[in-house]
Amino acid sequence: MNEQELYRIVAGVVNGMLAASPAPAAAAGDRIPVEISAKHVHLSQEHVEALFGPGYTLTPKRDLSQPGQFLCEERVTVIGPKGTFKNVAVLGPVRSRTQVELSATDARTLGVKAPLRLSGDLAGCPGVFIQAGDAMVRADESVMVAQNHIHMTPADAQRLGVHDGEVVSVRMDTERPLTFDHVLVRATDTSALAMHIDFDEANACQLAGSGFGTIVRHGAGAPCAPVAPASAPQAPRPSGLMAAVAAPAPATACVPVSGLLTAAEAQSIASSGATEISLEPGAVVTPLARDVLRDKRIAIRSAAKE
Repeated sequence: MNEQELYRIVAGVVNGMLAASPAPAAAAGDRIPVEISAKHVHLSQEHVEALFGPGYTLTPKRDLSQPGQFLCEERVTVIGPKGTFKNVAVLGPVRSRTQVELSATDARTLGVKAPLRLSGDLAGCPGVFIQAGDAMVRADESVMVAQNHIHMTPADAQRLGVHDGEVVSVRMDTERPLTFDHVLVRATDTSALAMHIDFDEANACQLAGSGFGTIVRHGAGAPCAPVAPASAPQAPRPSGLMAAVAAPAPATACVPVSGLLTAAEAQSIASSGATEISLEPGAVVTPLARDVLRDKRIAIRSAAKE
């Protein structure tokens, strides 16, 4: 018997054993897919037309994991005080304001001090120039490092025992496992289950491409315990990271808001008959909450400017 024949026999035995072995146990119910978000740009319609021409619309190239969002055929150059990124992806659809999402390393390369923010919270962010061909725009208050977050539907949230606006920890199931704290849950009907991190975070846990993580109690290693429904008052998280408004807004013309205002809480404020909200220092309004407030004609003002 030569070496090749012996190899075939051994391979056949091993393959037979593998075929007869039971399949690995299914992943725990609180495991979630994790995706890496590379640097990209969301453009306003004003900037789309300034860069590509009057009446121009973005050209979808392929759909992204989140329903309704897509990678565009268009690419741009992002120019900062110290560096430039060429061929940067543009994501659609258009937004009310241009937003440039970078990792902390990317921001240092450009020479800007980009704060860690939720998507849509651009007040006080640095600006950059964005170029496409011979056209260029100045995008003021546009550059941010995106706070890692989990997209999910309300049904996913109920199954996982969390709620929209909750801050959790996620243990990465990778070769170099680590736990991310201060991960925001964003539960909407138009979401698909996925956690988004940037390349700095992916490199830290040696995640390549995509993988999985497990939701755990904030700062602990046990699975996340069931919580009260989103409509019930929630105790603030010990991290102090933009805790949700504790209870439905009282029936008053102006409602003070501190921490994180979600779409559900904005609906509650609208139902109370309020005509405006006053943002305390550090308060954040999610993009979906802003849509609700705009639809209900509820004004937003900053308490710090009073």
